[in-house]
Amino acid sequence: MVLNNHHMNPQYRKFKIEKLDTISPTFCAAKWLTTDIYLHTGVTSSCQLPEPGPIDFDMIQTNVLAVHNTQEKIDQRRQMLQGMQPSKCSSCWDIENQNSDAVSHRIATSYLYRDQDFTALDLSDTVVPKMITIMFDNLCNFVCSYCDPTQSTSWSTDLIQNGPYIKIKNDPKKTYQRLGKKDRLNEIQKTQLLESTKQMIVQNLSQIHYLRFLGGEPTINPGFWDFLDMLQDHDVRHIEIQIVTNLSYLDRLMKFLHNRNQFASVKIIASIDGTDRKAEFTRKGLKWNQFEENVSHILDQTDIPIAFIGTINILSLDGFTDLLSWVRKIQNQYPGRVNYDAFLVKWPNFQSINILPEHIKNFYSSDIMEWKIQNEINEHDPLSSPIDRLLTALDKDILPDENLQKDFRYFVHEFARRNNLSITDTFSKLLVNFIQDQ
Repeated sequence: MVLNNHHMNPQYRKFKIEKLDTISPTFCAAKWLTTDIYLHTGVTSSCQLPEPGPIDFDMIQTNVLAVHNTQEKIDQRRQMLQGMQPSKCSSCWDIENQNSDAVSHRIATSYLYRDQDFTALDLSDTVVPKMITIMFDNLCNFVCSYCDPTQSTSWSTDLIQNGPYIKIKNDPKKTYQRLGKKDRLNEIQKTQLLESTKQMIVQNLSQIHYLRFLGGEPTINPGFWDFLDMLQDHDVRHIEIQIVTNLSYLDRLMKFLHNRNQFASVKIIASIDGTDRKAEFTRKGLKWNQFEENVSHILDQTDIPIAFIGTINILSLDGFTDLLSWVRKIQNQYPGRVNYDAFLVKWPNFQSINILPEHIKNFYSSDIMEWKIQNEINEHDPLSSPIDRLLTALDKDILPDENLQKDFRYFVHEFARRNNLSITDTFSKLLVNFIQDQ
């Protein structure tokens, strides 16, 4: 493999040594202070990387903070305080165990809470989260290649109209062979969870710093607007509002931004996994030119920052440096207002970069390293963390699973057929040859 020399930003290194390691070598503040709540499926996590766990509906009747403080999270916290690595958090352990100087999401997310006293965090079920992310439902107008019916109604529509991806053999979650309905809550449960979540927020409002709204596409969900209306009845001048959006509904976003003075600050988190034709392939429904125009409109007409967030799977790895160049161009045009981060796809397992053969991973690793050098990305550059995490993952010596490779090839061909997309006109010859290999 290509050996990469990654160096942690000095601020992160100092924080890790002085704040995290003094608690334990596996302590993650997000497990206490961040909560993601999926109102339509009744599950929660403390970041978007692990598989969410169930919320206990009996517990939340007497303790609304149990929406966040589930027994599973408390068990994981206990493991972290003992220096153990909870298995559901393997995405971070994979990075850190491969490269101890890489900035995993455990470190980057914990850094948000660097002013907190971590020694005060215990194993109680009354911990108040500082950041709350809410997903109201899976309403979405996109069919992203790595997404699924539980997160996108457009994916459900596709499976209803065209049937399941029947030749995928090695996906234990059966991601594209079910409609995502069996995991949904009934209306009574949804109402109970929504009301408990509202109570948790209102009763602890002064201790909450961030509210983030996730989709689907939140701007087309009535629950998102109802929630904003509810917040108008409370003093939220200390809270930062974040919305994760595909930027396809500019008018709705501008309506949301019209009331931004109600909050301490507002941040737009825009999902994007490539540029031009690659972006339109991996995120079916996206129009690249329109996306660029909407980005420019928001940055020109408001003072709102945009944080781009990417999802790294095999398809988005191809052309990753093109996306980096585009992000850097926008950063230069709007200094201090644009950021970028990326998550590595673990599921669906047949879309993970881990299944690529070594020569292909070496090619992409060399391409990214060359871009990093040419653009003088040092340890102080905000782009260094997502780049180094990806390089570390590409360096990992994993024997590729041929069965997962077969599933990937079938999926890409079928995804392209259903959505009238061209593989050969979109991706590099290297990746096309891998996809076409029988």
